Amino acid sequence: MSVSKYRHGITSSVTHILLCKGSPVNFQEFLLSRVFASYLRRTPYMVNWSHMRLFIAINFSDEVKDALCETAAELKAASRRGRVVRRENLHLTLVFIGETDCVDDILAVIEEAAKEAFTEPIAITLSEAGIFKGRGGDLHWVGVENTPALKRLARELAEGLRAEGFEIEKRRFTPHITIGREIVLSGPADIRVHAASMTADHISLMKSERADGRLVYTELAAVYRE
Repeated sequence: MSVSKYRHGITSSVTHILLCKGSPVNFQEFLLSRVFASYLRRTPYMVNWSHMRLFIAINFSDEVKDALCETAAELKAASRRGRVVRRENLHLTLVFIGETDCVDDILAVIEEAAKEAFTEPIAITLSEAGIFKGRGGDLHWVGVENTPALKRLARELAEGLRAEGFEIEKRRFTPHITIGREIVLSGPADIRVHAASMTADHISLMKSERADGRLVYTELAAVYRE
C-alpha cells in the first residue's frame, strides 16, 4: 500500500508529497531541504500535527456525485427549511474518529486494514433513501448496498483503531450518505434515488472543520489498494 496526497505533513510511508495545491515533489529532496534548513537554524525539524476532527471515508466519482446531487435538488425543492449537502462534501464515512493529532498512527491502521480487506476494488452502489428524525428537522440520507467487502473493510478499520487506543463507537455499520440536514418538508414527498455505482480503489483520511460558517472536508491522505 502507498500513501499519497499528503497536504499537511510527512511520514516514512510517503513517497511523494502534495503541498496545498502545488505539484508533487520528491519526498527525499523535500525532507533533506527541510532538515538542512533546520540545521542552519540550529533547531530540530519536527512535524507538528494540531488536534483535528478526523474520519475515514470513500470519496465519490463524478457519476455518483451527479446522482446524489439530483436527489439533493429534489429534496431541496420539497423542503421549506433545512440545508442540503454541497457536492464537494458528499462522501461515505467508514469510521468516525473524532478529535486527535495521532495522524501517523491512523495511517498505519488504514494501511494494515487495506492489506487485509482491500485487495480488490469495492463496489459502491446507491440504494434507498432514508431519514433520521430530529427535533429541529430531519437528516436525510441515501443508502449504499452493504456488501460483504464493504462491511469487512469498515470492520477492519474500526477494530484496528480500537487496538491502537482510539475510542471508536461500537455500532452496526450501516453505510449511508448524508444529503440534507435539519430538513423540514413542505408536505409529503417522494424523494427518488437516482441509480449510480462505482468501484472504490482508495480510502481517504479526512479532516472536518468549519470555515466562514461552512462545514469543509479536506482529504489529508489517500491509501490505494495494491
